[in-house]
Amino acid sequence: PACLVGLEAVERVLVAAWRAGEADMTTTFSTALQAVTSELRACRLSMVNNKEWQRFNMMSLFGTVPPIRLQMELTVATRDEERQATLLDRWVVCQTLGTRQARKMAQEHKGRLVPFASVAALLSRRELGGAGGGNELVAPELDGSLFSYVFVERTGLPVHLNGWVEVLDDALV
Repeated sequence: PACLVGLEAVERVLVAAWRAGEADMTTTFSTALQAVTSELRACRLSMVNNKEWQRFNMMSLFGTVPPIRLQMELTVATRDEERQATLLDRWVVCQTLGTRQARKMAQEHKGRLVPFASVAALLSRRELGGAGGGNELVAPELDGSLFSYVFVERTGLPVHLNGWVEVLDDALV
């Protein structure tokens, strides 16, 4: 479910399998954003499409430029067909495009870097069907991950972090 929080253009993921003797694939797992509207789609893509940070601005070098920020709530439904259970996760996602030094560094690298970061916090989880029987867990435990388009590693933080980062050839591992 966390992949839908950070991937701006993805609204649904299905996992299916072919079973021996069956002609068609069977969905085993699915996850999808709920209540998707044209406004939500535009909101999710607004940071990716925002080019304001690339424009030269004297204030970004010598003064203060207000950061470009976005906050949204998302509900993600995840269905596990084997368990006959659905999880409803409610997330808050906060995103920002950097200012001053982050913006200046990105501009100097001519499009190779984007001063973007986001944090996604799981607010609540409700299980329908299965063993949970409708119980709601407020602020359930989350072993957070670091993403840069794809999963990079676990952080141990109670939130997911996403950033457009570039790994250089001489980076230490």
